[in-house]
Amino acid sequence: MFWSLIAVLLIASAFFGVQAEKTRQSFQAADGKIASGDTVRLVRMIDGDTVLVGREGAKPVTLRLIGIRSTNDKVEKDVLSPFARMAKEEAQRMMEGKDLRVQLDATPRDRRGRWLGTLFVGEEDVALSLIRRGLALVQTLYPFPAMPLYVQEQGIARAARKGLWGNQEAAAKAAAQLREAGDGPS
Repeated sequence: MFWSLIAVLLIASAFFGVQAEKTRQSFQAADGKIASGDTVRLVRMIDGDTVLVGREGAKPVTLRLIGIRSTNDKVEKDVLSPFARMAKEEAQRMMEGKDLRVQLDATPRDRRGRWLGTLFVGEEDVALSLIRRGLALVQTLYPFPAMPLYVQEQGIARAARKGLWGNQEAAAKAAAQLREAGDGPS
């Protein structure tokens, strides 16, 4: 009886794991097409730095916002998780129901098949807005045109203790992550 229960649990775990991976991959490599200058609409927020967007009558695409990193919002006891959830909610609030202009990166896709770019609501850069609010970290590993502005705005948010920078434990963890990734001062 015990071994039967173990076998059932292992099979169920494998089944649900495979289904979760298929779902993740479908979002990661949505096979639609976009170009710089396209106007798209938010379909779904995946996390604070990755979205599913689409043009009317076209298949949606997964777009990774270049230049930022939002921490994992699913880890319950991580001090940064509440800020990751706030980043996701704020980005959704900014973009939901609005026309978004796409500006693709010089390298338009990453190794996972996601499009890489910047989204604008009117003239407002969504990623830059998250940095200004202290809800996302600047990722400088791969250079991008607005990188100096993003780094400057992160410094201002940090000095003003906005968002995660206002929580001592979160700020220390974020600063450590930036150092580890080579994205910030020691």
